[in-house]
Amino acid sequence: VLYWHNMQTVARRELHKLTRHRPDPPRDTVEEACPDPLNVLGLTKDKARHVKELNLSGRGVATLHTNLLIFGNMEVMWLNDNHLTEVRGLLPADSGRASAASDEGSLGLRRLKSLYLSNNRIGTLEGDIKRLKYLQVLLLANNELRNMEVICQTLAQLKYLKQLDLFGNPLAEEVNYRLYLIHHLPSLEIFDRQAVTMKERAQANALYSTAAKAASNYAFGSTAPVQCNAVIIEFMEKRWRRIWHRVKDNKGAFDLRCGQIMDLASRGTMVHIRTAGLPSQSVTSKPGSYPIEQLRKGFAISFKGEGDPITKEDVEENWVGSKEHLARLWNTAPQDKNASLKRPLTRVLYDTPGNPHGLALSVPSVGLTGDCGWSKNTPAAVEVYVDIGNEGDDKPMDMSLSVRHLQHKVLKIRAEDQSKILREKDAETLEAATYHATKEMFHDTWSKRLGIDTARRAAQKEEKAEVTQGKKDVAAALRLLK
Repeated sequence: VLYWHNMQTVARRELHKLTRHRPDPPRDTVEEACPDPLNVLGLTKDKARHVKELNLSGRGVATLHTNLLIFGNMEVMWLNDNHLTEVRGLLPADSGRASAASDEGSLGLRRLKSLYLSNNRIGTLEGDIKRLKYLQVLLLANNELRNMEVICQTLAQLKYLKQLDLFGNPLAEEVNYRLYLIHHLPSLEIFDRQAVTMKERAQANALYSTAAKAASNYAFGSTAPVQCNAVIIEFMEKRWRRIWHRVKDNKGAFDLRCGQIMDLASRGTMVHIRTAGLPSQSVTSKPGSYPIEQLRKGFAISFKGEGDPITKEDVEENWVGSKEHLARLWNTAPQDKNASLKRPLTRVLYDTPGNPHGLALSVPSVGLTGDCGWSKNTPAAVEVYVDIGNEGDDKPMDMSLSVRHLQHKVLKIRAEDQSKILREKDAETLEAATYHATKEMFHDTWSKRLGIDTARRAAQKEEKAEVTQGKKDVAAALRLLK
């Protein structure tokens, strides 16, 4: 993955060189261009403090004018496509310039947040950049920056830096350049026009943090940082299956049967032993070494061949890890040739006779007390893994499941799904019953109201009819009297 990423970076840089056209300045110029920002903007000195953004790109700038120091409220500065070789002049460099700037009412561009310096000739960041403590955006693409460690130390002082572009610089061709800067600049969000992902940050931290510690403690005084880094990165990218863990009472137990472990080892290449939850307390066998061969045969991995002891030289040759834990793997007493019958893999995984502080991994059985720890006197939650390749999705495999545990988990998931379905059905039934009850209640209420209104209207109609009939009777009586 790292190799493919580096190849993509080189390809993008070469393509950019082919498509970019940046003519060199004429060689016969007597003095370097140093435009006055006040003349460019057409302002007086008393108006400079109101300027928030200044664009001096493509003006052949080789040095910065001293009048920049009076732009005390500047936040964005464009200096791309010029001939700058260093960044000086944004802040006062000595006491004389500082006093002159203070006389003008400013101490330089201390509030600068964005600085665009792409397509220049900058070969060093010594100067004013590390003093711009509020800087958030810094674009330095297509310059001549080379020393990645020095550049990183300078940029590490910018605590609020969120966007950085170093694309097209010679340092971009170095191995693991992107991961190195991501690790040392934790505030970065966009690097070389690409967002910094959580996966990249995890890889960077693993490569330049855990691997460095492991390399510094390499076995028996020898050092091999490149090899140690490769083993740790390989452990991250591979998928592993646990075959041993600690149970209650500081005893150990196998996760798989002997036949299953042999089948798993036939497809794997490495063995990893560590303390649960503490990756720094771990050792890893080299690919194809004797530990995986012993597992393929169904033997304990504390011996090689038909029972030959493991010397310190064998440990140094076949294992990688911290010095303290590698010193617990050797033994001096040879094993009986019939040890596979007396102590098969189902009983002993690691035993170190002759080493008083050696690793002890065995289950309680006849003649064995059962131990799980980096030594018999210091119990620990030691786990043993075998790699099963790096195919499949990016999600880590649940390595704590044996076949029975997996079956139990499947049944548990099915029961949970069934109970969830029943709960959903009950909820639907309750919702329907509530709806019908509410509908009936409203129907009864409206029916009662409708009945009351109907009776009231009938009484009003009857009363109105009586009044009308009374008026008719009075009129008839009046006609008769006339």
